[in-house]
Amino acid sequence: MCQGCVEIESQMTLSAPPQHGKPKFNLGRALQILGLILLVGAVAFGVKVYLHLRPYYDEAQAVDLSKFREYAHQDAIALEKVPRHMIDAVVAAEDPQFFESEGPSTISQQLARTNHVRSYRGMLVNVFLAYRIVRNLSKAQIIEMYLNRTYFGSGYYGINDASKGYFGKAASGISIDQAATLAGLIRSPDALSPINHPEACKAARDHVLARMEEQKMITEETKDRLVALPVR
Repeated sequence: MCQGCVEIESQMTLSAPPQHGKPKFNLGRALQILGLILLVGAVAFGVKVYLHLRPYYDEAQAVDLSKFREYAHQDAIALEKVPRHMIDAVVAAEDPQFFESEGPSTISQQLARTNHVRSYRGMLVNVFLAYRIVRNLSKAQIIEMYLNRTYFGSGYYGINDASKGYFGKAASGISIDQAATLAGLIRSPDALSPINHPEACKAARDHVLARMEEQKMITEETKDRLVALPVR
């Protein structure tokens, strides 16, 4: 081989580009990028949710809470005249943690729902409204408003109206089993009417009495004695 060829070949060998292997996968860097993507997505989603819910929040803030003292009838009853077992029956049936709960409970949420029609808009407004209720009203105020605004079927609103309509007496003189009867109507007042559906009404009443016994509001002996009675 000629001397020139050897020199050219030697130069080509020396100037050949280095051979690189595949770049290593950097797990830490990939996780950082993924975390950033998720964070940006979460912020964007949060902003979207905020903009969607803000009108409902504002509407709930504008509600005058004193409106909950406006009843569908004029036969409301003050809480101090309501027998303790009437309050116990409603709490046992609907919201056993009512007096211990710090946030919106079932009763406060149901009270909020008496302000709006049952629609998507009303549902969202009432979620925020329930928070306002528990922040601004006492437990005594909430339960009094609830007892006087709740529908008990047959056109009766509030426990006084319902007690007079079903039992011929004011709620101040209601018995334990009658209180349990009214409490049992709340979830489905027309389907459990003592007038039109006495058997279903009795089953609902007996369930409330059992809940009252479980919550130590009445004794087992009292519960057994009362479930033996017809709806009266």
